[in-house]
Amino acid sequence: MAESAALLRTAIDSAGDAFVAMDGSGIVVVWNRNAEELFGHTVEAAVGKGLAELVFPDRSDTRQLLAGNESTGQWRCRSRLRRRNGEEFDAELQVATTTIDDERMTTLLIRDISDTLFAEQQLVQAQKLEAIGHLTGGLAHDFNNILGIIIGSLDLVAPSIDRHPENELLAAALSAAHRGADITRALLAVARRRALKPQPTEVNELIDEIIPLLRQSAGKSIELSFSNNARKAVCSIDAGALNNALVNLVINSRDAMPQGGQILIYTYTTDILPHALSAPLELKPGPYLVVGVDDNGTGMAPETAMRAFDPFFTTKERGRGTGLGLAMVYGFSRQSGGTARIQSAPGRGTSVQLLLPIAATAVTKRRTKGQKESAQELRGHARILLVDDEPTLLSIAAQWLKSLGHTVSCAADADEALGILAEHRFDLLLTDIVMPGSMSGLALVERCRGLYPEMAALVTTGFADGQAPTLRTRAPVLDKPYTKGTLGRAVLEALENR
Repeated sequence: MAESAALLRTAIDSAGDAFVAMDGSGIVVVWNRNAEELFGHTVEAAVGKGLAELVFPDRSDTRQLLAGNESTGQWRCRSRLRRRNGEEFDAELQVATTTIDDERMTTLLIRDISDTLFAEQQLVQAQKLEAIGHLTGGLAHDFNNILGIIIGSLDLVAPSIDRHPENELLAAALSAAHRGADITRALLAVARRRALKPQPTEVNELIDEIIPLLRQSAGKSIELSFSNNARKAVCSIDAGALNNALVNLVINSRDAMPQGGQILIYTYTTDILPHALSAPLELKPGPYLVVGVDDNGTGMAPETAMRAFDPFFTTKERGRGTGLGLAMVYGFSRQSGGTARIQSAPGRGTSVQLLLPIAATAVTKRRTKGQKESAQELRGHARILLVDDEPTLLSIAAQWLKSLGHTVSCAADADEALGILAEHRFDLLLTDIVMPGSMSGLALVERCRGLYPEMAALVTTGFADGQAPTLRTRAPVLDKPYTKGTLGRAVLEALENR
Protein backbone atom coordinates (compact mmCIF):
# COMPACT_ATOMS: atom_id res chain seq x y z
CA MET A 1 0.00 0.00 0.00
CA ALA A 2 2.84 2.39 0.90
CA GLU A 3 4.59 1.56 -2.37
CA SER A 4 1.43 2.35 -4.36
CA ALA A 5 1.02 5.67 -2.56
CA ALA A 6 4.66 6.57 -3.25
CA LEU A 7 4.26 5.62 -6.92
CA LEU A 8 1.12 7.73 -7.19
CA ARG A 9 2.89 10.67 -5.55
CA THR A 10 5.80 10.37 -8.00
CA ALA A 11 3.39 10.33 -10.95
CA ILE A 12 1.57 13.41 -9.64
CA ASP A 13 4.81 15.33 -9.05
CA SER A 14 6.09 14.46 -12.52
CA ALA A 15 3.00 15.92 -14.23
CA GLY A 16 3.95 18.77 -16.55
CA ASP A 17 1.33 21.11 -15.06
CA ALA A 18 0.25 22.07 -11.58
CA PHE A 19 -1.97 19.27 -10.19
CA VAL A 20 -4.50 19.96 -7.45
CA ALA A 21 -7.21 17.77 -5.96
CA MET A 22 -9.96 18.93 -3.61
CA ASP A 23 -12.87 17.33 -1.81
CA GLY A 24 -16.55 18.14 -2.11
CA SER A 25 -16.15 21.11 0.24
CA GLY A 26 -13.39 22.68 -1.86
CA ILE A 27 -10.61 21.72 0.57
CA VAL A 28 -7.24 20.91 -1.02
CA VAL A 29 -6.14 17.31 -0.46
CA VAL A 30 -3.37 17.04 -3.11
CA TRP A 31 -0.89 19.75 -4.16
CA ASN A 32 2.07 18.74 -6.36
CA ARG A 33 5.49 20.37 -6.83
CA ASN A 34 4.46 22.24 -9.96
CA ALA A 35 1.60 23.76 -7.97
CA GLU A 36 4.15 24.92 -5.41
CA GLU A 37 6.21 26.61 -8.17
CA LEU A 38 3.19 28.12 -9.92
CA PHE A 39 1.45 29.59 -6.87
CA GLY A 40 4.25 29.91 -4.29
CA HIS A 41 2.39 27.93 -1.60
CA THR A 42 4.14 24.87 -0.15
CA VAL A 43 2.34 21.54 0.15
CA GLU A 44 2.11 21.99 3.94
CA ALA A 45 0.56 25.45 3.54
CA ALA A 46 -1.93 24.44 0.83
CA VAL A 47 -3.30 21.05 1.94
CA GLY A 48 -6.26 21.50 4.26
CA LYS A 49 -7.03 25.02 2.99
CA GLY A 50 -9.89 26.03 0.74
CA LEU A 51 -8.80 26.32 -2.88
CA ALA A 52 -10.87 29.48 -3.29
CA GLU A 53 -8.98 31.42 -0.62
CA LEU A 54 -5.63 30.18 -1.94
CA VAL A 55 -5.78 30.99 -5.65
CA PHE A 56 -9.04 32.64 -6.74
CA PRO A 57 -9.27 36.45 -6.55
CA ASP A 58 -13.02 36.13 -7.16
CA ARG A 59 -14.56 33.27 -5.21
CA SER A 60 -17.61 33.17 -7.48
CA ASP A 61 -15.26 31.67 -10.08
CA THR A 62 -14.76 28.69 -7.77
CA ARG A 63 -18.51 28.03 -7.50
CA GLN A 64 -18.90 28.15 -11.30
CA LEU A 65 -15.88 25.90 -11.73
CA LEU A 66 -17.21 23.34 -9.24
CA ALA A 67 -20.58 23.33 -10.99
CA GLY A 68 -18.78 22.24 -14.16
CA ASN A 69 -20.25 19.84 -16.68
CA GLU A 70 -22.17 17.20 -14.79
CA SER A 71 -22.94 15.18 -17.94
CA THR A 72 -19.34 14.30 -18.80
CA GLY A 73 -17.46 14.93 -15.57
CA GLN A 74 -14.63 16.59 -17.51
CA TRP A 75 -14.22 20.09 -18.92
CA ARG A 76 -11.76 22.89 -19.67
CA CYS A 77 -12.06 26.51 -18.67
CA ARG A 78 -10.00 29.68 -18.28
CA SER A 79 -9.82 31.81 -15.17
CA ARG A 80 -7.79 34.53 -13.46
CA LEU A 81 -5.78 33.05 -10.60
CA ARG A 82 -3.58 34.58 -7.89
CA ARG A 83 -0.11 33.68 -6.64
CA ARG A 84 1.01 33.89 -3.04
CA ASN A 85 2.66 37.29 -3.69
CA GLY A 86 -0.64 38.73 -4.94
CA GLU A 87 0.24 38.66 -8.64
CA GLU A 88 -2.66 37.60 -10.85
CA PHE A 89 -2.32 35.63 -14.09
CA ASP A 90 -4.44 33.90 -16.73
CA ALA A 91 -4.68 30.13 -16.45
CA GLU A 92 -6.25 27.22 -18.29
CA LEU A 93 -7.79 24.55 -16.10
CA GLN A 94 -8.54 20.97 -17.08
CA VAL A 95 -11.10 19.77 -14.56
CA ALA A 96 -12.41 16.28 -13.80
CA THR A 97 -14.77 15.03 -11.13
CA THR A 98 -15.18 11.56 -9.68
CA THR A 99 -16.77 9.94 -6.64
CA ILE A 100 -14.67 8.07 -4.09
CA ASP A 101 -16.39 6.42 -1.11
CA ASP A 102 -19.58 8.43 -1.81
CA GLU A 103 -17.63 11.71 -1.72
CA ARG A 104 -17.27 13.94 -4.77
CA MET A 105 -13.61 14.69 -5.63
CA THR A 106 -12.36 17.25 -8.14
CA THR A 107 -8.94 17.21 -9.81
CA LEU A 108 -7.43 20.15 -11.69
CA LEU A 109 -4.50 20.41 -14.08
CA ILE A 110 -3.55 24.12 -14.14
CA ARG A 111 -1.34 25.87 -16.71
CA ASP A 112 -0.19 29.51 -16.86
CA ILE A 113 -1.25 30.76 -20.33
CA SER A 114 -0.19 34.41 -19.95
CA ASP A 115 2.39 34.14 -22.77
CA THR A 116 -0.09 32.36 -25.04
CA LEU A 117 -2.77 35.03 -24.53
CA PHE A 118 -0.20 37.77 -25.08
CA ALA A 119 0.77 36.15 -28.40
CA GLU A 120 -2.90 35.89 -29.41
CA GLN A 121 -3.44 39.56 -28.61
CA GLN A 122 -0.36 40.48 -30.68
CA LEU A 123 -1.72 38.54 -33.66
CA VAL A 124 -5.14 40.20 -33.45
CA GLN A 125 -3.52 43.63 -33.12
CA ALA A 126 -1.22 43.01 -36.09
CA GLN A 127 -4.14 41.86 -38.25
CA LYS A 128 -6.19 44.91 -37.27
CA LEU A 129 -3.37 47.32 -38.05
CA GLU A 130 -2.74 45.58 -41.37
CA ALA A 131 -6.39 46.08 -42.39
CA ILE A 132 -6.33 49.74 -41.34
CA GLY A 133 -3.05 50.14 -43.20
CA HIS A 134 -4.55 49.01 -46.51
CA LEU A 135 -7.34 51.58 -46.19
CA THR A 136 -5.15 54.53 -45.14
CA GLY A 137 -2.50 53.69 -47.74
CA GLY A 138 -5.01 53.95 -50.60
CA LEU A 139 -6.38 57.25 -49.33
CA ALA A 140 -2.90 58.72 -48.90
CA HIS A 141 -1.95 57.81 -52.48
CA ASP A 142 -4.86 59.84 -53.89
CA PHE A 143 -4.21 62.77 -51.56
CA ASN A 144 -0.55 62.89 -52.57
CA ASN A 145 -1.48 63.49 -56.19
CA ILE A 146 -3.97 66.20 -55.21
CA LEU A 147 -1.50 67.92 -52.89
CA GLY A 148 1.21 67.72 -55.52
CA ILE A 149 -0.97 69.73 -57.88
CA ILE A 150 -1.81 72.29 -55.17
CA ILE A 151 1.80 72.75 -54.01
CA GLY A 152 3.14 72.91 -57.54
CA SER A 153 0.52 75.38 -58.77
CA LEU A 154 1.05 77.71 -55.80
CA ASP A 155 4.82 77.54 -56.24
CA LEU A 156 4.57 78.44 -59.94
CA VAL A 157 2.17 81.34 -59.41
CA ALA A 158 4.13 82.83 -56.48
CA PRO A 159 6.68 84.83 -58.57
CA SER A 160 3.87 86.66 -60.38
CA ILE A 161 2.32 88.01 -57.17
CA ASP A 162 4.09 90.99 -55.61
CA ARG A 163 1.32 92.51 -53.48
CA HIS A 164 1.56 92.05 -49.71
CA PRO A 165 -1.94 90.73 -48.80
CA GLU A 166 -1.96 88.21 -51.65
CA ASN A 167 1.52 87.03 -50.73
CA GLU A 168 0.38 86.32 -47.18
CA LEU A 169 -2.59 84.30 -48.46
CA LEU A 170 -0.31 82.41 -50.82
CA ALA A 171 2.12 81.59 -48.02
CA ALA A 172 -0.75 80.41 -45.81
CA ALA A 173 -2.09 78.18 -48.59
CA LEU A 174 1.36 76.67 -49.22
CA SER A 175 1.85 76.07 -45.49
CA ALA A 176 -1.52 74.30 -45.25
CA ALA A 177 -0.71 72.16 -48.29
CA HIS A 178 2.64 71.14 -46.79
CA ARG A 179 0.89 70.23 -43.52
CA GLY A 180 -1.47 68.09 -45.56
CA ALA A 181 1.56 66.44 -47.16
CA ASP A 182 2.96 65.71 -43.69
CA ILE A 183 -0.31 64.00 -42.74
CA THR A 184 -0.29 61.86 -45.88
CA ARG A 185 3.30 60.86 -45.14
CA ALA A 186 2.11 59.87 -41.67
CA LEU A 187 -0.68 57.80 -43.18
CA LEU A 188 1.77 56.06 -45.50
CA ALA A 189 4.04 55.32 -42.55
CA VAL A 190 1.05 53.85 -40.68
CA ALA A 191 0.13 51.78 -43.73
CA ARG A 192 3.78 50.76 -44.27
CA ARG A 193 3.44 51.90 -47.90
CA ARG A 194 5.93 54.75 -47.72
CA ALA A 195 9.12 54.04 -49.64
CA LEU A 196 11.70 54.34 -46.89
CA LYS A 197 15.38 54.73 -47.73
CA PRO A 198 17.16 52.38 -45.30
CA GLN A 199 20.91 52.55 -44.94
CA PRO A 200 23.24 50.81 -42.47
CA THR A 201 23.19 53.21 -39.51
CA GLU A 202 24.96 53.18 -36.16
CA VAL A 203 21.86 53.91 -34.09
CA ASN A 204 23.60 55.07 -30.91
CA GLU A 205 25.58 57.69 -32.84
CA LEU A 206 22.38 58.84 -34.50
CA ILE A 207 20.62 59.22 -31.14
CA ASP A 208 23.62 61.12 -29.73
CA GLU A 209 23.34 63.57 -32.61
CA ILE A 210 19.65 64.33 -32.04
CA ILE A 211 19.66 64.45 -28.22
CA PRO A 212 19.74 68.31 -28.31
CA LEU A 213 16.66 68.28 -30.58
CA LEU A 214 14.90 65.78 -28.30
CA ARG A 215 15.68 67.89 -25.21
CA GLN A 216 14.26 70.92 -26.99
CA SER A 217 11.12 68.94 -27.86
CA ALA A 218 10.77 67.78 -24.24
CA GLY A 219 10.92 71.29 -22.76
CA LYS A 220 12.74 72.77 -19.80
CA SER A 221 10.61 71.05 -17.15
CA ILE A 222 11.60 67.57 -18.38
CA GLU A 223 14.89 65.86 -17.55
CA LEU A 224 15.89 63.77 -20.59
CA SER A 225 18.80 61.32 -20.50
CA PHE A 226 20.26 58.69 -22.82
CA SER A 227 21.70 55.35 -21.68
CA ASN A 228 23.70 53.49 -24.32
CA ASN A 229 23.94 49.79 -23.43
CA ALA A 230 24.64 48.52 -26.97
CA ARG A 231 28.07 48.85 -28.57
CA LYS A 232 28.20 49.68 -32.29
CA ALA A 233 24.73 48.38 -33.07
CA VAL A 234 24.19 48.85 -36.82
CA CYS A 235 20.63 48.62 -38.19
CA SER A 236 19.42 49.04 -41.76
CA ILE A 237 16.93 51.87 -41.25
CA ASP A 238 15.78 55.19 -42.63
CA ALA A 239 17.59 57.56 -40.25
CA GLY A 240 15.08 60.38 -40.78
CA ALA A 241 12.17 58.06 -39.98
CA LEU A 242 13.84 56.98 -36.72
CA ASN A 243 14.40 60.65 -35.85
CA ASN A 244 10.70 61.33 -36.37
CA ALA A 245 9.73 58.28 -34.31
CA LEU A 246 11.85 59.38 -31.34
CA VAL A 247 10.56 62.96 -31.53
CA ASN A 248 6.98 61.63 -31.52
CA LEU A 249 7.68 59.45 -28.48
CA VAL A 250 9.36 62.29 -26.57
CA ILE A 251 6.46 64.66 -27.30
CA ASN A 252 3.96 62.02 -26.12
CA SER A 253 5.95 61.58 -22.90
CA ARG A 254 6.14 65.35 -22.41
CA ASP A 255 2.38 65.70 -22.78
CA ALA A 256 1.88 62.98 -20.14
CA MET A 257 3.94 65.03 -17.63
CA PRO A 258 2.42 68.54 -17.53
CA GLN A 259 4.14 69.25 -14.20
CA GLY A 260 7.51 67.99 -15.39
CA GLY A 261 9.23 64.66 -15.02
CA GLN A 262 11.88 62.37 -16.47
CA ILE A 263 12.38 60.70 -19.84
CA LEU A 264 14.95 57.96 -20.33
CA ILE A 265 16.02 56.92 -23.83
CA TYR A 266 18.05 53.72 -23.85
CA THR A 267 19.34 50.96 -26.13
CA TYR A 268 20.34 47.36 -25.59
CA THR A 269 20.62 44.22 -27.70
CA THR A 270 18.54 41.07 -27.42
CA ASP A 271 18.15 37.81 -29.31
CA ILE A 272 14.82 36.49 -30.59
CA LEU A 273 14.96 32.71 -30.37
CA PRO A 274 12.97 30.37 -32.64
CA HIS A 275 9.64 29.19 -31.20
CA ALA A 276 9.89 31.45 -28.15
CA LEU A 277 6.31 32.03 -26.95
CA SER A 278 7.15 35.36 -25.37
CA ALA A 279 8.68 36.70 -28.61
CA PRO A 280 6.57 38.93 -30.86
CA LEU A 281 4.97 36.72 -33.51
CA GLU A 282 5.94 38.96 -36.41
CA LEU A 283 9.70 38.86 -35.73
CA LYS A 284 12.18 36.52 -37.36
CA PRO A 285 14.75 34.87 -35.07
CA GLY A 286 18.03 36.76 -34.74
CA PRO A 287 19.73 39.69 -32.98
CA TYR A 288 17.74 42.89 -32.41
CA LEU A 289 18.45 46.35 -31.07
CA VAL A 290 15.91 47.60 -28.55
CA VAL A 291 15.43 51.38 -28.57
CA GLY A 292 13.29 52.39 -25.60
CA VAL A 293 11.67 55.60 -24.39
CA ASP A 294 10.43 55.49 -20.77
CA ASP A 295 8.71 58.24 -18.78
CA ASN A 296 7.26 58.63 -15.29
CA GLY A 297 4.09 60.33 -16.50
CA THR A 298 0.42 59.63 -15.87
CA GLY A 299 0.43 56.28 -17.67
CA MET A 300 -2.48 54.44 -19.26
CA ALA A 301 -4.86 51.65 -18.33
CA PRO A 302 -4.10 48.30 -20.04
CA GLU A 303 -7.17 48.56 -22.29
CA THR A 304 -6.04 52.01 -23.44
CA ALA A 305 -2.46 50.85 -24.05
CA MET A 306 -3.80 48.03 -26.25
CA ARG A 307 -5.24 50.66 -28.63
CA ALA A 308 -2.29 53.07 -28.47
CA PHE A 309 -0.89 52.05 -31.88
CA ASP A 310 -4.27 52.36 -33.64
CA PRO A 311 -4.39 55.16 -36.23
CA PHE A 312 -6.39 58.22 -35.08
CA PHE A 313 -6.65 56.93 -31.49
CA THR A 314 -5.53 59.56 -28.99
CA THR A 315 -5.91 60.24 -25.28
CA LYS A 316 -5.17 63.94 -25.77
CA GLU A 317 -7.84 66.59 -25.63
CA ARG A 318 -9.49 67.70 -28.86
CA GLY A 319 -7.22 69.73 -31.11
CA ARG A 320 -3.95 68.62 -29.46
CA GLY A 321 -3.16 65.52 -31.49
CA THR A 322 -3.95 63.68 -34.72
CA GLY A 323 -3.71 60.19 -33.22
CA LEU A 324 -1.07 59.26 -35.81
CA GLY A 325 2.13 59.62 -33.76
CA LEU A 326 2.32 56.15 -32.21
CA ALA A 327 0.78 54.57 -35.31
CA MET A 328 3.67 56.07 -37.33
CA VAL A 329 6.17 54.66 -34.83
CA TYR A 330 4.63 51.19 -35.18
CA GLY A 331 4.52 51.47 -38.98
CA PHE A 332 8.18 52.50 -39.17
CA SER A 333 9.23 49.62 -36.91
CA ARG A 334 7.32 47.01 -38.92
CA GLN A 335 8.52 48.38 -42.26
CA SER A 336 12.09 48.19 -40.92
CA GLY A 337 11.69 44.48 -40.21
CA GLY A 338 11.01 44.89 -36.48
CA THR A 339 8.10 45.82 -34.26
CA ALA A 340 7.09 48.12 -31.42
CA ARG A 341 5.59 47.32 -28.03
CA ILE A 342 4.17 49.38 -25.21
CA GLN A 343 3.77 48.89 -21.47
CA SER A 344 1.92 51.32 -19.24
CA ALA A 345 -0.06 51.56 -16.02
CA PRO A 346 -1.95 54.47 -14.41
CA GLY A 347 0.43 56.48 -12.23
CA ARG A 348 3.45 54.38 -13.24
CA GLY A 349 4.42 55.93 -16.56
CA THR A 350 4.79 54.48 -20.03
CA SER A 351 7.51 52.50 -21.79
CA VAL A 352 7.63 52.21 -25.59
CA GLN A 353 10.25 49.98 -27.18
CA LEU A 354 11.25 49.63 -30.83
CA LEU A 355 12.83 46.29 -31.80
CA LEU A 356 15.01 46.74 -34.90
CA PRO A 357 16.94 43.89 -36.57
CA ILE A 358 20.70 44.30 -36.32
CA ALA A 359 22.46 44.37 -39.70
CA ALA A 360 25.84 42.84 -40.53
CA THR A 361 26.86 45.60 -42.95
CA ALA A 362 29.06 48.65 -42.77
CA VAL A 363 27.74 52.08 -41.89
CA THR A 364 26.96 54.43 -44.77
CA LYS A 365 27.82 58.11 -44.44
CA ARG A 366 24.66 60.15 -44.01
CA ARG A 367 23.90 63.64 -45.26
CA THR A 368 24.21 66.04 -42.33
CA LYS A 369 22.15 69.07 -41.54
CA GLY A 370 23.04 72.12 -43.50
CA GLN A 371 23.98 70.14 -46.64
CA LYS A 372 21.22 71.71 -48.70
CA GLU A 373 21.90 72.81 -52.23
CA SER A 374 21.07 76.30 -53.45
CA ALA A 375 18.85 76.83 -56.51
CA GLN A 376 21.97 77.47 -58.60
CA GLU A 377 23.54 74.19 -57.46
CA LEU A 378 20.41 72.30 -58.55
CA ARG A 379 20.68 73.50 -62.13
CA GLY A 380 21.63 71.11 -64.94
CA HIS A 381 21.48 70.51 -68.68
CA ALA A 382 20.07 66.98 -68.94
CA ARG A 383 17.63 65.65 -71.52
CA ILE A 384 14.73 64.27 -69.48
CA LEU A 385 11.72 62.17 -70.52
CA LEU A 386 8.93 62.81 -67.99
CA VAL A 387 6.09 60.25 -67.75
CA ASP A 388 2.92 60.72 -65.63
CA ASP A 389 -0.75 60.05 -66.33
CA GLU A 390 -1.85 63.10 -64.25
CA PRO A 391 -1.71 66.02 -66.76
CA THR A 392 -1.44 68.82 -64.21
CA LEU A 393 1.39 67.13 -62.28
CA LEU A 394 3.12 66.43 -65.59
CA SER A 395 2.93 70.12 -66.56
CA ILE A 396 4.15 71.37 -63.16
CA ALA A 397 7.13 69.00 -63.05
CA ALA A 398 8.06 69.90 -66.61
CA GLN A 399 8.03 73.64 -65.82
CA TRP A 400 10.17 73.10 -62.72
CA LEU A 401 12.74 71.04 -64.62
CA LYS A 402 12.90 73.54 -67.49
CA SER A 403 13.46 76.38 -65.00
CA LEU A 404 16.44 74.42 -63.67
CA GLY A 405 17.98 74.29 -67.15
CA HIS A 406 16.92 70.83 -68.33
CA THR A 407 15.34 69.90 -71.67
CA VAL A 408 12.07 68.05 -71.09
CA SER A 409 9.75 65.87 -73.19
CA CYS A 410 6.48 64.56 -71.75
CA ALA A 411 4.46 61.34 -72.10
CA ALA A 412 1.15 60.29 -70.51
CA ASP A 413 1.87 56.56 -70.33
CA ALA A 414 4.51 53.92 -71.00
CA ASP A 415 3.46 53.25 -74.59
CA GLU A 416 3.78 56.93 -75.53
CA ALA A 417 7.15 57.08 -73.74
CA LEU A 418 8.50 54.11 -75.73
CA GLY A 419 7.39 55.79 -78.95
CA ILE A 420 9.31 58.95 -78.05
CA LEU A 421 12.38 56.94 -77.02
CA ALA A 422 12.42 55.22 -80.37
CA GLU A 423 13.12 58.58 -82.04
CA HIS A 424 15.10 60.56 -79.42
CA ARG A 425 17.81 59.93 -76.84
CA PHE A 426 17.58 61.04 -73.21
CA ASP A 427 19.87 61.22 -70.18
CA LEU A 428 17.12 60.44 -67.67
CA LEU A 429 13.75 58.66 -67.57
CA LEU A 430 11.56 60.14 -64.80
CA THR A 431 8.34 58.15 -64.48
CA ASP A 432 5.43 57.65 -62.12
CA ILE A 433 4.96 54.04 -60.97
CA VAL A 434 1.19 53.55 -61.10
CA MET A 435 -0.15 54.36 -64.57
CA PRO A 436 -2.96 53.10 -66.81
CA GLY A 437 -2.22 50.88 -69.77
CA SER A 438 -0.35 47.65 -70.28
CA MET A 439 2.85 48.72 -68.52
CA SER A 440 3.62 50.24 -65.12
CA GLY A 441 6.42 52.70 -64.47
CA LEU A 442 8.60 49.92 -63.04
CA ALA A 443 8.03 47.76 -66.11
CA LEU A 444 8.96 50.74 -68.27
CA VAL A 445 12.21 51.19 -66.34
CA GLU A 446 13.06 47.50 -66.79
CA ARG A 447 12.35 47.69 -70.54
CA CYS A 448 14.53 50.77 -70.93
CA ARG A 449 17.38 49.16 -68.99
CA GLY A 450 17.66 46.64 -71.79
CA LEU A 451 17.09 49.05 -74.68
CA TYR A 452 18.94 52.13 -73.41
CA PRO A 453 21.45 51.03 -70.74
CA GLU A 454 23.19 54.43 -70.74
CA MET A 455 19.99 56.24 -69.62
CA ALA A 456 19.46 56.91 -65.89
CA ALA A 457 16.06 56.28 -64.25
CA LEU A 458 14.12 57.91 -61.41
CA VAL A 459 10.63 56.83 -60.29
CA THR A 460 8.03 58.82 -58.36
CA THR A 461 5.32 57.35 -56.19
CA GLY A 462 2.42 58.27 -53.95
CA PHE A 463 2.91 54.91 -52.33
CA ALA A 464 4.84 51.82 -53.32
CA ASP A 465 1.93 49.34 -52.89
CA GLY A 466 4.06 46.96 -50.86
CA GLN A 467 6.98 47.08 -53.33
CA ALA A 468 9.07 49.67 -51.45
CA PRO A 469 11.81 47.21 -50.36
CA THR A 470 12.46 46.20 -54.01
CA LEU A 471 12.09 49.61 -55.62
CA ARG A 472 15.56 50.85 -54.79
CA THR A 473 17.14 47.84 -56.47
CA ARG A 474 15.61 49.02 -59.75
CA ALA A 475 15.74 52.82 -59.52
CA PRO A 476 15.93 55.62 -56.94
CA VAL A 477 12.56 56.69 -55.54
CA LEU A 478 11.13 60.22 -55.19
CA ASP A 479 8.12 60.41 -52.86
CA LYS A 480 5.09 62.47 -53.83
CA PRO A 481 4.23 65.23 -53.23
CA TYR A 482 7.63 66.72 -54.03
CA THR A 483 8.84 70.31 -54.31
CA LYS A 484 11.00 71.93 -56.95
CA GLY A 485 14.01 71.57 -54.67
CA THR A 486 13.52 67.87 -53.87
CA LEU A 487 12.83 67.15 -57.55
CA GLY A 488 15.97 68.98 -58.69
CA ARG A 489 18.14 67.25 -56.10
CA ALA A 490 16.74 63.78 -56.94
CA VAL A 491 17.38 64.34 -60.67
CA LEU A 492 21.02 65.32 -60.09
CA GLU A 493 21.62 62.33 -57.78
CA ALA A 494 20.07 59.91 -60.30
CA LEU A 495 22.27 61.32 -63.07
CA GLU A 496 25.40 61.11 -60.89
CA ASN A 497 24.75 57.50 -59.85
CA ARG A 498 23.81 56.03 -63.22
